[in-house]
Amino acid sequence: MIALRQMIERFDVRPQNSKLGAIGVDFAIEKMHLVQMEKIVSGDVIFRARTSIRYPETREELLNSPRELKQLLHRALHSGPFNGRKIVTTMPAHDVRIMPLAYQVSRGQNDAEAILKLIAKRVPRNIEDYVIDYLPVRSSEQDEERLAIVAVANRDRVIAYLESLRKAGFIVDTLDIGPSAIKRLISAISGDDSNESRLVVNFGSSKSFMTLISGRRLLFDQEFEFGEQALLERISVSLDVSLETARDLVYKHGLVSSQETDKQDSLVTDTDISSTLAEIVKPKFAKLIDEINRALIYAASETRGGSVKQVYLLGSIARWKGIDKLLHTLVNLPVTIPSYSSISGEAGGSDDYVGDQEILDTAVAIGLALRGLTAHE
Repeated sequence: MIALRQMIERFDVRPQNSKLGAIGVDFAIEKMHLVQMEKIVSGDVIFRARTSIRYPETREELLNSPRELKQLLHRALHSGPFNGRKIVTTMPAHDVRIMPLAYQVSRGQNDAEAILKLIAKRVPRNIEDYVIDYLPVRSSEQDEERLAIVAVANRDRVIAYLESLRKAGFIVDTLDIGPSAIKRLISAISGDDSNESRLVVNFGSSKSFMTLISGRRLLFDQEFEFGEQALLERISVSLDVSLETARDLVYKHGLVSSQETDKQDSLVTDTDISSTLAEIVKPKFAKLIDEINRALIYAASETRGGSVKQVYLLGSIARWKGIDKLLHTLVNLPVTIPSYSSISGEAGGSDDYVGDQEILDTAVAIGLALRGLTAHE
């Protein structure tokens, strides 16, 4: 084994001054995403390898089967030039509860003790049955009431998850949380160290997540009922087509047409289809707009009147052409689908990734992989 390792290191052409990050592993609902980043001599952070593999069964069944998990992880590693077995990961979203917590610190008490005391009243079992971590949001001694983002997970579930990864041959360097990964990614993309607030909406199939960032601070993260499936169902019913056809229409035409593709001699132009789709789904965005408006009010209260300067879109609905323009008209804020060019680089990996649009679903994995490679922790 020593001789083999020496041979591998001898043929590794990576510059000596470059830094290779741990592999970011995200077990999303339908797919497992792996990303590894590298900080090269110039200081730029590039993709070394990335891949995404659909589960052969449900995520829960996979995580409860060490043998199948090991096979799938090793298959993923062989799809690109991944290096090492050290990973940064996060618990699946359904296994961890993330909440904002307002608390006060009594005399002789520290933040951790005050938070534990409050959490103990909110969990159904003994506090020792849980793993708890927190990120300060407002913790100045001048503030009578302090605020933190708290993550709570069942201890047995955490141990079982880590043990499954260990049996698969991996070393968990850090067990992170999704909001921290998103914050790290957006900070790396924007390159903005100011105190400006940014709102990130990560769309899922049935539920989505909203993360509010102010400078390097994570102000809050919340899950809410809104997703791609409900929008597709509305299109399906309105046009009397199947869900598959509804999905194809959206992915082909989007919500804003490309004028170059319009056929003037067609009875129905691309513009007509895009406009129809936009009008069908607009009413469903009322829930999202309400959530965004609440986030704007919260941001102003936590930043002494500061406003959100940018809304970033990630996830499934972010792949819909024109979604940024539609939301811009609804919230009157700059809306951006992030470009990964600032941290991009050619690397091996799955054919699933052909451009920025196709990387939107792997935002958490990229943020995990960036840990230790940027100043945005």
